[in-house]
Amino acid sequence: MTIFTPIWLILLLPLIIPLLLWKAPSKGVLFLRVILLILIVLAMAGLALKLPSSSGTVVVVADRSLSMPLNADANIREILNIVWKSRPIGSRLGIISYSEKSGIEKMPENYTYDGLKLDYQGDQSNLDQAMKDALSLIPDNSPGRILLLTDGAWTGENPSGEFARCASRDIPVDFRMFGVNRANDLAINDIAAPHSAPADEFFLVHVEISSPQAKTISYMVFRNGRPRLRGKLKLVPGINRFVFRDCSATPQTIRYKLELSDVGRDPCLGNNTAGFLVNIKGKRPMLLVTMSHNSNLGKILKLAGHNIHVREPHELEFSIKDLNGYSSIILENVPSNKIGDSGMQTIAELVRKAGTGLMITGGQNAFGLGGYYNSPLEGVMPVSMELRKEHRKLSMAIVLVLDRSGSMAAWASNGRTKMDLANTASAEVLNILSPMDSIGVIAVDSQPHTVVNMMPVESAMSMRNKILHIQSMGGGIYVYNGLVAAGKMLARATAGTKHVILFADAADAEQPGRYKELLAKFRAAGITVSVIGLGTRGDVDAKFLLDVAKRGGGRCFFTKNAMELPRLFTQDTFVVARNTFVGDPTKVKTTGALRSVTGRNIGKSFELGGYNLCYLRPKASLGAVTQDEYKAPAVAFWQAELGRVICFTGEADGKYSGKFAKWPDAGKLLSDMAAWTSADKQPLPQGMMLSQEINNGINKIRLHLDPERKNDPFKKRPMITTLAGIPGRPPQSVDAAMKWETPDILLAQVPLSSAATSLSTVKIPGISPQVLAPVMLPYSPEYKPAANDDTNRSSIKQLCMLSGGKERLNLADIWNELPTKQKLRSISQWLLVAALIVLLLEVLERRTGIIFKRYAVKFRKTASSTATARTSGIKPGKKRRKRSKIAPEKVIQPKPESSPETPEEKPAETDDNQHQILSALNKVKKNQGKSLD
Repeated sequence: MTIFTPIWLILLLPLIIPLLLWKAPSKGVLFLRVILLILIVLAMAGLALKLPSSSGTVVVVADRSLSMPLNADANIREILNIVWKSRPIGSRLGIISYSEKSGIEKMPENYTYDGLKLDYQGDQSNLDQAMKDALSLIPDNSPGRILLLTDGAWTGENPSGEFARCASRDIPVDFRMFGVNRANDLAINDIAAPHSAPADEFFLVHVEISSPQAKTISYMVFRNGRPRLRGKLKLVPGINRFVFRDCSATPQTIRYKLELSDVGRDPCLGNNTAGFLVNIKGKRPMLLVTMSHNSNLGKILKLAGHNIHVREPHELEFSIKDLNGYSSIILENVPSNKIGDSGMQTIAELVRKAGTGLMITGGQNAFGLGGYYNSPLEGVMPVSMELRKEHRKLSMAIVLVLDRSGSMAAWASNGRTKMDLANTASAEVLNILSPMDSIGVIAVDSQPHTVVNMMPVESAMSMRNKILHIQSMGGGIYVYNGLVAAGKMLARATAGTKHVILFADAADAEQPGRYKELLAKFRAAGITVSVIGLGTRGDVDAKFLLDVAKRGGGRCFFTKNAMELPRLFTQDTFVVARNTFVGDPTKVKTTGALRSVTGRNIGKSFELGGYNLCYLRPKASLGAVTQDEYKAPAVAFWQAELGRVICFTGEADGKYSGKFAKWPDAGKLLSDMAAWTSADKQPLPQGMMLSQEINNGINKIRLHLDPERKNDPFKKRPMITTLAGIPGRPPQSVDAAMKWETPDILLAQVPLSSAATSLSTVKIPGISPQVLAPVMLPYSPEYKPAANDDTNRSSIKQLCMLSGGKERLNLADIWNELPTKQKLRSISQWLLVAALIVLLLEVLERRTGIIFKRYAVKFRKTASSTATARTSGIKPGKKRRKRSKIAPEKVIQPKPESSPETPEEKPAETDDNQHQILSALNKVKKNQGKSLD
């Protein structure tokens, strides 16, 4: 028995007083009132009893990774339905699905089940995290059971510790195995290659292949995407090994891929291709990204002695795998859409977390005009690119025509639809316009719907919330109707620049109408039209949208990623405003801060043929400033966390380079700026060494210290920052503190994903950050060869059985086999019910006296017999003794008290008087009771 809030028991003392003052009409009523008081106080105090219980929580943990069979998802859903429908009243069901991550599909407290919602088709099985989540859903000291649906494969941390926790909490883990037959699996078992190798030295790569039978296969080795080796291999049953060697004269990160072909019937093709990386030591080269291989900037940097790689945007994936081998990246007048959002995020993260340098030069494809405003790269730039009203020459009237057809209701990312992102993009345009501008917003399906009529920006700000809540209404977008409505709005505008941005689905832009005639009238009225198409140039309506932009005198952008819409909307607005690029020759004066970049004296002034109008950020350094009315930065630089970033707002090579191209110190300035961004990092001091080891999908990074040191070389533990990037996706950054593995070694364990390249930076207090060689898994751990897979499968079965679980064949029985535990159950509600019943009984007794009536009759009879006994000298409850038979003829036998009217004998006179007195007393008592009621 337990009382949760015993303080309420104090109420018993003050409540006794009203019981004494409020005189009860009878002892029965008093008894009921005492019971009522006790029940209420105990209910308030939270009385609970320990009772055996087997109703509890079952948590189903479902593996949904790529190693599961093709029909596994359907089978898992069927199992979940069976378990859910067989759930008894009072028990709860929780559901967790996992692959590389773990997610809760259903909380046990939720009494509805709508099926699996999360999409976890990843290439890992993070069973350890899934078991942690499952245990967190089962309350302590409550019956629970876990049902594991798996193929037996797991990656990352060993989950045995979580199974031990289950056993310690008396939570059995049942299992249902999903098998994949890999009996005849030919696989690349292992690739042993160095993470790093010196330049101009050969290194060996050892390959181990397992084969179920003798056969001849073909192989090919790719180096940085180009074939390097090819040949035939004769395999014998079992393990086969072959070795090849390679070398590189240039410091870089070499990407290798080994492909096996002609393997015949193989149940698992995922382990027939493997990739790996080798980092060639030495001073890393620079990467120049430019629109032409004939760029003069590349020639200038090569003449200055820099190791420079020149690439056009289409030659790069802009992934960590592509970019980590370079000391700095130079973007020469490259529009942001050629790099993409994920590429810009990768560059920004490499600058911040890995110390990669960045240099950006100007031109009509750079900075604001190039779409870098509000982009992932803007955050690391030492300049900002907003449109400032004090520098505006002409006012602008702009109309946004937004597709709100049914296709816009599709989900994009982060829980937002395509329509939501288009709305956000429209709001961004509103944010960058100045009070001198006007804006109108039209949502179009089969008809145009005016959201914001043409009005000044200041007035339209109150309509921002309305813009953000435009909803898709179905149907298709009738382009012609939308353009007509936009033309009517702009016809009333008085601004110097009039522009339309048409946003449409490249696969669903209907009813072109007489758009050619309409756009000809637009051009005559000074109205330009740009198009932003959601899709690709290969979509069915892409040619029509391209023609609209061409005839409208604007630009056309296509993107499949709706997350890029805000950047594209603002980029087009910058282009139309045109005041963000100054196309006139402008004098520039250098500052003393420039010497910290160049390390030598550079001329005091030079002239640019044109430049991008930007503004210096706080904490950034100004290297050169224009001498016109804007006093804008021509050279600005700063440290962005670990990396150095410098911006040159002039055009390095092109139409607007002007006299700068002929300035004698131009080459020195450009070369010194590039060299400043790619400064060498300090090596580790003697007695310290870093190493990496990949084991079961985990990169184990160790910092080795000198065993003979007198003290530790740092006060705080080193930190590891790891960037994991997959081509086409933004990189993920993870921080972790190193832990002591031994007195001389610190360890950090970083989980790896097969599709990602991981780049770790070790931050040791007091020492320059150390960037390690990039690593990657050869292929997904889900495709492990059959022998390793069977080992994992048997270990999972053993762990489940050690926890008290078993192979679950009858799914419905899992509820009947929940462990029985003593469970505290509050009985407050039952006490209150009992109090209510007692209250009703008290009222009944007080009104009628019927409950305790029989006890009152017994009481009266007892009192009568007592009075009779007193008058006759007989003790109550005892019979009168018979007299001795001296004179039998005179002995009178008394009649029983219960029959005083027996004619043989009359009652004594005293007895008759006593009966009369008792009868009178009873009548008085009854009359008093009625008057009280």
